[in-house]
Amino acid sequence: MSLCARRPRNLFLALAVLVMCALSSAVQADHHAASASDGTPASPKDFAVMYGEASASFSAEAVASFYGETVVSIAHTGTMRTMAGKPQQVAELAGFYTALGERGITSLNLADYTVIELSNEFALSRMRWELADSSGAVRNTVMSTYVIRREAPGWRVVSILEMGRPTPPARLE
Repeated sequence: MSLCARRPRNLFLALAVLVMCALSSAVQADHHAASASDGTPASPKDFAVMYGEASASFSAEAVASFYGETVVSIAHTGTMRTMAGKPQQVAELAGFYTALGERGITSLNLADYTVIELSNEFALSRMRWELADSSGAVRNTVMSTYVIRREAPGWRVVSILEMGRPTPPARLE
């Protein structure tokens, strides 16, 4: 069984597997940076803002446009899945938005994000999302970490670690 097919035992290990799987499945990148004028994210920070806007639109097609050809996702439970190709990505995202609507969630807002540039081609984007109902009341807050990769055009998601509800970071002594 390959490392990418195993179920990680903790979130740190899950993140390590996520990065390794993204790096091992990467294809040769086009090293040309996208320009902001063509509507694609020119930097990892641009990616975070634009991805947040697309997610808030509840449009599966808009969000999938930020995905690489293959995306590896690890849920907070440790379950891993691969979304290969735009049709599968759009279908899974549409199901996600439908499930949110069935729970009374009508708004998904990027509340905060942190970007860590790992290299010229890879970055981590940790995002905190607020899920609100039609009255604007926040019903849930969740965290997700995205491994993003510079591709033509712009930056694209190659892996997602869905962490569920945020917990304060542990203090290092």
